Amino acid sequence: MPGPFTEDIARLIQLDALDQELLALQAEQVETPQALETRRGDIAAASEARDAIASELQTQEAKQRDAERELEEVERRQARAHKRMESLSTNEQIAATEREIAKLGEQIDTLEGDVLEVMEEVDGLTERLASATSAIDGAQAGLDADKATWDPRQAVITGRIAELEAAIGEVKPTIGAEAAKAYLIGYENRGNRHHRGATFTDGVMCTMCRTEAPARWVNEARNGDGIHRCLGCKRVLVGAAPKTEGADDEESEEA
Repeated sequence: MPGPFTEDIARLIQLDALDQELLALQAEQVETPQALETRRGDIAAASEARDAIASELQTQEAKQRDAERELEEVERRQARAHKRMESLSTNEQIAATEREIAKLGEQIDTLEGDVLEVMEEVDGLTERLASATSAIDGAQAGLDADKATWDPRQAVITGRIAELEAAIGEVKPTIGAEAAKAYLIGYENRGNRHHRGATFTDGVMCTMCRTEAPARWVNEARNGDGIHRCLGCKRVLVGAAPKTEGADDEESEEA
Protein backbone atom coordinates (compact mmCIF):
# COMPACT_ATOMS: atom_id res chain seq x y z
CA MET A 1 0.00 0.00 0.00
CA PRO A 2 1.46 3.42 -0.94
CA GLY A 3 2.59 5.52 2.00
CA PRO A 4 1.21 8.96 2.89
CA PHE A 5 4.11 10.74 1.19
CA THR A 6 4.14 8.73 -2.03
CA GLU A 7 2.53 11.50 -4.09
CA ASP A 8 4.76 14.17 -2.56
CA ILE A 9 7.89 12.18 -3.35
CA ALA A 10 6.71 11.55 -6.91
CA ARG A 11 6.12 15.28 -7.36
CA LEU A 12 9.53 16.08 -5.86
CA ILE A 13 11.10 13.84 -8.49
CA GLN A 14 9.10 15.67 -11.14
CA LEU A 15 10.05 19.06 -9.70
CA ASP A 16 13.71 18.07 -9.52
CA ALA A 17 13.71 17.08 -13.21
CA LEU A 18 12.11 20.40 -14.16
CA ASP A 19 14.48 22.38 -11.96
CA GLN A 20 17.56 20.66 -13.38
CA GLU A 21 16.50 21.27 -16.97
CA LEU A 22 15.72 24.89 -16.13
CA LEU A 23 19.07 25.42 -14.42
CA ALA A 24 20.92 23.85 -17.34
CA LEU A 25 19.17 26.10 -19.85
CA GLN A 26 19.69 29.20 -17.72
CA ALA A 27 23.38 28.35 -17.45
CA GLU A 28 23.58 27.83 -21.21
CA GLN A 29 21.83 31.16 -21.74
CA VAL A 30 24.52 32.92 -19.71
CA GLU A 31 27.62 30.87 -20.43
CA THR A 32 27.35 30.46 -24.20
CA PRO A 33 27.44 34.21 -25.00
CA GLN A 34 30.28 34.59 -22.51
CA ALA A 35 32.20 31.78 -24.19
CA LEU A 36 31.61 33.30 -27.62
CA GLU A 37 32.80 36.68 -26.38
CA THR A 38 35.89 35.09 -24.84
CA ARG A 39 36.67 33.43 -28.15
CA ARG A 40 36.24 36.76 -29.94
CA GLY A 41 38.70 38.29 -27.50
CA ASP A 42 41.16 35.45 -28.05
CA ILE A 43 40.94 35.92 -31.80
CA ALA A 44 41.48 39.66 -31.43
CA ALA A 45 44.55 39.05 -29.25
CA ALA A 46 45.86 36.47 -31.71
CA SER A 47 45.30 38.95 -34.55
CA GLU A 48 47.35 41.58 -32.72
CA ALA A 49 50.15 39.06 -32.23
CA ARG A 50 49.90 38.10 -35.91
CA ASP A 51 50.12 41.77 -36.92
CA ALA A 52 53.23 42.15 -34.79
CA ILE A 53 54.80 39.20 -36.62
CA ALA A 54 53.85 40.75 -39.97
CA SER A 55 55.39 44.06 -38.93
CA GLU A 56 58.62 42.38 -37.84
CA LEU A 57 58.66 40.41 -41.09
CA GLN A 58 58.45 43.64 -43.08
CA THR A 59 61.33 45.06 -41.04
CA GLN A 60 63.49 42.00 -41.62
CA GLU A 61 62.65 41.89 -45.34
CA ALA A 62 63.75 45.52 -45.65
CA LYS A 63 66.92 44.66 -43.74
CA GLN A 64 67.53 41.75 -46.12
CA ARG A 65 67.10 43.98 -49.17
CA ASP A 66 69.52 46.54 -47.74
CA ALA A 67 72.10 43.85 -46.94
CA GLU A 68 71.77 42.34 -50.41
CA ARG A 69 72.19 45.76 -52.06
CA GLU A 70 75.26 46.46 -49.95
CA LEU A 71 76.69 43.04 -50.82
CA GLU A 72 76.10 43.64 -54.54
CA GLU A 73 77.82 47.03 -54.32
CA VAL A 74 80.91 45.58 -52.62
CA GLU A 75 80.99 42.73 -55.16
CA ARG A 76 80.90 45.31 -57.98
CA ARG A 77 83.75 47.23 -56.37
CA GLN A 78 85.77 44.03 -56.08
CA ALA A 79 85.05 43.17 -59.72
CA ARG A 80 86.24 46.63 -60.80
CA ALA A 81 89.39 46.20 -58.76
CA HIS A 82 90.07 42.86 -60.45
CA LYS A 83 89.52 44.57 -63.81
CA ARG A 84 91.97 47.33 -62.88
CA MET A 85 94.65 44.77 -62.17
CA GLU A 86 94.84 44.02 -65.88
CA SER A 87 96.11 47.53 -66.65
CA LEU A 88 98.48 48.04 -63.69
CA SER A 89 102.19 48.11 -64.36
CA THR A 90 103.99 49.00 -61.14
CA ASN A 91 104.49 46.72 -58.17
CA GLU A 92 103.18 49.36 -55.80
CA GLN A 93 99.92 49.70 -57.74
CA ILE A 94 99.51 45.94 -57.96
CA ALA A 95 100.16 45.47 -54.22
CA ALA A 96 97.76 48.25 -53.28
CA THR A 97 95.03 46.81 -55.50
CA GLU A 98 95.59 43.31 -54.11
CA ARG A 99 95.16 44.71 -50.59
CA GLU A 100 91.97 46.45 -51.71
CA ILE A 101 90.63 43.22 -53.25
CA ALA A 102 91.44 41.26 -50.09
CA LYS A 103 89.73 43.85 -47.89
CA LEU A 104 86.69 43.83 -50.13
CA GLY A 105 86.68 40.03 -49.95
CA GLU A 106 86.54 40.22 -46.17
CA GLN A 107 83.62 42.62 -46.40
CA ILE A 108 81.88 40.25 -48.81
CA ASP A 109 82.31 37.34 -46.42
CA THR A 110 80.85 39.39 -43.58
CA LEU A 111 77.96 40.64 -45.69
CA GLU A 112 77.15 37.15 -46.99
CA GLY A 113 76.92 35.98 -43.40
CA ASP A 114 74.64 38.90 -42.57
CA VAL A 115 72.41 38.12 -45.57
CA LEU A 116 72.14 34.44 -44.64
CA GLU A 117 71.29 35.35 -41.06
CA VAL A 118 68.53 37.76 -42.01
CA MET A 119 67.20 35.30 -44.62
CA GLU A 120 66.82 32.67 -41.90
CA GLU A 121 64.99 35.22 -39.77
CA VAL A 122 62.69 36.09 -42.68
CA ASP A 123 61.97 32.41 -43.35
CA GLY A 124 61.14 31.81 -39.70
CA LEU A 125 58.85 34.82 -39.52
CA THR A 126 57.14 33.82 -42.77
CA GLU A 127 56.34 30.39 -41.33
CA ARG A 128 55.11 31.91 -38.07
CA LEU A 129 52.91 34.37 -39.96
CA ALA A 130 51.38 31.62 -42.10
CA SER A 131 50.75 29.45 -39.03
CA ALA A 132 49.20 32.31 -37.07
CA THR A 133 46.99 33.32 -40.00
CA SER A 134 45.80 29.74 -40.49
CA ALA A 135 44.99 29.38 -36.79
CA ILE A 136 43.08 32.67 -36.74
CA ASP A 137 41.14 31.78 -39.88
CA GLY A 138 40.19 28.41 -38.40
CA ALA A 139 39.19 29.95 -35.08
CA GLN A 140 37.11 32.62 -36.80
CA ALA A 141 35.37 30.05 -38.99
CA GLY A 142 34.54 27.97 -35.93
CA LEU A 143 33.27 31.02 -34.07
CA ASP A 144 31.11 32.10 -37.00
CA ALA A 145 29.60 28.62 -37.26
CA ASP A 146 28.86 28.43 -33.53
CA LYS A 147 27.41 31.94 -33.56
CA ALA A 148 25.14 30.99 -36.45
CA THR A 149 23.97 27.97 -34.46
CA TRP A 150 23.53 29.96 -31.25
CA ASP A 151 21.36 32.74 -32.69
CA PRO A 152 18.32 30.51 -33.37
CA ARG A 153 19.09 28.42 -30.30
CA GLN A 154 18.48 31.43 -28.05
CA ALA A 155 14.83 31.62 -29.09
CA VAL A 156 14.38 27.91 -28.39
CA ILE A 157 15.92 28.26 -24.95
CA THR A 158 13.81 31.29 -24.08
CA GLY A 159 10.63 29.45 -25.08
CA ARG A 160 11.56 26.31 -23.18
CA ILE A 161 12.46 28.29 -20.05
CA ALA A 162 9.00 29.86 -20.11
CA GLU A 163 7.45 26.39 -20.40
CA LEU A 164 9.52 25.03 -17.52
CA GLU A 165 8.75 27.98 -15.26
CA ALA A 166 5.06 27.49 -15.96
CA ALA A 167 5.30 23.75 -15.25
CA ILE A 168 7.21 24.36 -12.02
CA GLY A 169 4.58 26.87 -10.99
CA GLU A 170 1.93 24.18 -11.47
CA VAL A 171 3.81 21.44 -9.60
CA LYS A 172 4.92 23.36 -6.50
CA PRO A 173 1.42 24.01 -5.08
CA THR A 174 0.64 20.27 -5.25
CA ILE A 175 3.53 19.37 -2.91
CA GLY A 176 2.87 19.15 0.82
CA ALA A 177 4.45 21.73 3.11
CA GLU A 178 6.84 19.29 4.82
CA ALA A 179 8.15 17.89 1.55
CA ALA A 180 8.40 21.32 -0.06
CA LYS A 181 10.39 22.71 2.88
CA ALA A 182 12.75 19.74 2.91
CA TYR A 183 13.31 20.09 -0.84
CA LEU A 184 14.06 23.81 -0.52
CA ILE A 185 16.62 23.17 2.25
CA GLY A 186 18.56 20.81 -0.01
CA TYR A 187 18.18 23.04 -3.05
CA GLU A 188 19.56 26.10 -1.24
CA ASN A 189 22.23 24.32 0.80
CA ARG A 190 25.37 26.40 0.32
CA GLY A 191 27.53 23.39 1.01
CA ASN A 192 26.45 21.81 -2.27
CA ARG A 193 28.12 22.68 -5.56
CA HIS A 194 24.85 22.46 -7.47
CA HIS A 195 21.32 23.55 -6.72
CA ARG A 196 19.34 20.37 -6.28
CA GLY A 197 16.64 19.53 -3.77
CA ALA A 198 16.26 15.76 -4.21
CA THR A 199 18.57 12.78 -4.44
CA PHE A 200 18.21 9.12 -5.28
CA THR A 201 19.85 6.32 -3.33
CA ASP A 202 22.05 3.46 -4.44
CA GLY A 203 21.52 0.91 -1.76
CA VAL A 204 21.83 3.07 1.33
CA MET A 205 24.19 5.59 -0.33
CA CYS A 206 23.15 9.03 -1.54
CA THR A 207 23.95 9.14 -5.24
CA MET A 208 24.85 12.83 -5.05
CA CYS A 209 27.33 12.96 -2.17
CA ARG A 210 27.86 9.24 -1.39
CA THR A 211 26.87 9.70 2.25
CA GLU A 212 25.34 6.61 3.86
CA ALA A 213 21.73 7.03 4.96
CA PRO A 214 19.94 4.99 7.64
CA ALA A 215 18.34 1.95 6.03
CA ARG A 216 14.98 2.80 7.59
CA TRP A 217 15.01 6.21 5.91
CA VAL A 218 15.83 4.65 2.56
CA ASN A 219 12.97 2.16 2.89
CA GLU A 220 10.51 4.83 4.02
CA ALA A 221 11.50 7.07 1.09
CA ARG A 222 11.04 4.17 -1.30
CA ASN A 223 7.63 3.30 0.14
CA GLY A 224 6.45 6.89 0.62
CA ASP A 225 6.28 6.50 4.40
CA GLY A 226 8.39 9.54 5.30
CA ILE A 227 10.29 12.61 4.17
CA HIS A 228 13.99 12.33 5.03
CA ARG A 229 17.01 14.37 4.02
CA CYS A 230 20.51 13.08 3.27
CA LEU A 231 22.80 13.53 6.27
CA GLY A 232 25.49 14.91 3.95
CA CYS A 233 24.03 17.12 1.23
CA LYS A 234 20.64 17.68 2.96
CA ARG A 235 18.69 16.74 -0.17
CA VAL A 236 15.43 14.82 0.10
CA LEU A 237 15.78 11.07 -0.33
CA VAL A 238 13.35 10.02 -3.07
CA GLY A 239 14.06 6.32 -3.48
CA ALA A 240 16.30 4.10 -5.55
CA ALA A 241 18.05 5.55 -8.55
CA PRO A 242 16.45 4.48 -11.84
CA LYS A 243 18.63 2.17 -13.89
CA THR A 244 19.69 3.39 -17.29
CA GLU A 245 21.11 1.21 -20.04
CA GLY A 246 24.90 1.24 -20.06
CA ALA A 247 25.15 3.16 -16.76
CA ASP A 248 24.84 0.82 -13.80
CA ASP A 249 26.75 3.14 -11.50
CA GLU A 250 25.57 6.75 -11.46
CA GLU A 251 28.40 9.21 -11.16
CA SER A 252 28.10 11.14 -7.92
CA GLU A 253 28.89 14.77 -7.25
CA GLU A 254 30.63 15.92 -4.12
CA ALA A 255 28.19 17.71 -1.86
